[in-house]
Amino acid sequence: MNKKFLKHYMDTNPEGTAQTYIFLVDNQDIALNIVMSGYQALCLVQEDDGYYFSADSFIEEMRAIQFTGSCQCAYHYVASCTVKWVNDKLLTFFKNAGLDGKAGWQLFKEKEYLGKLDNQKEVEKLLEKYILRFERDLKEEPELSRFHLFDAKGNVKGVRDMEIVDYLVENVQFFVVGITSYYYEHGVFLEDHDGVRMKYRIQKLIYRDQIQSGVIKRIYNLLIARENVDSKFYHYYFRTTGFASDCYKRGRGIMAMRWRTYSDQFRDIKVVYPPLREQKEIVQYLDEKCNQIENLVKKKKKFIEELEFYKKSLIYEYVTGKKEVPEF
Repeated sequence: MNKKFLKHYMDTNPEGTAQTYIFLVDNQDIALNIVMSGYQALCLVQEDDGYYFSADSFIEEMRAIQFTGSCQCAYHYVASCTVKWVNDKLLTFFKNAGLDGKAGWQLFKEKEYLGKLDNQKEVEKLLEKYILRFERDLKEEPELSRFHLFDAKGNVKGVRDMEIVDYLVENVQFFVVGITSYYYEHGVFLEDHDGVRMKYRIQKLIYRDQIQSGVIKRIYNLLIARENVDSKFYHYYFRTTGFASDCYKRGRGIMAMRWRTYSDQFRDIKVVYPPLREQKEIVQYLDEKCNQIENLVKKKKKFIEELEFYKKSLIYEYVTGKKEVPEF
């Protein structure tokens, strides 16, 4: 975890795949749990104290031992600090130095609890899952049937868009800036012009007779928009009278109960796409209003139940003679 650990790593050829990954973190307890889980780690502090590296002194040391016969190139370096600029600085250095740097900022962000010894097993599973993203056998392609819809006779009738999106998010290393995706290849992230590489990856998950440019584009748009979408916003939006009206206009049927909007027409419906901040504000407002309405409904129901109980008790008292009907 400290400077001696780096010297040991650089002087030793890693044994086994797991030992080729060095996780760079800024939490000493988490670094300790990583090492105790059987993985490699270094803890970087804000200022070099002679015992632990800072980000800057670590980079200086790595530069100093380049081309000196160390095992520097035998490792993958995972920038998994909680501070963005530190990770960015580390990844920039690895790229310029020809070393394999990997983004791992999401591993421990807002997860200080992983520094507790009781959570060592969770750390182990987390790192194992992370490493498998890069080390899984590329020949092990998924079963394509999971990405398709079937009718009662077993015939393919469509593509499961979100199933493909979830699979790619889980298994492909990429990130999105604005509407541009960056694809990981040979130790670096490359700009994916017009999404060509990601679209090809999408195409590989679809049966040949279902491949259409519109389908691939639709899934790609879902993929790059994923980080800018609040699913609850669309939960509300798809229940508005305006959206229901658009569905009705494009549907057909012999009566209201048999009215259907088929997939080809459904794809023509345009939906709003406000900034994520606005989506969250709308969701917050609607959540508050819905809670108020639900509370009012509960109060009304309780009041009606109390009235019903009072009514029944009055009837019982008059029927049993406990009370007499007044004469008018």
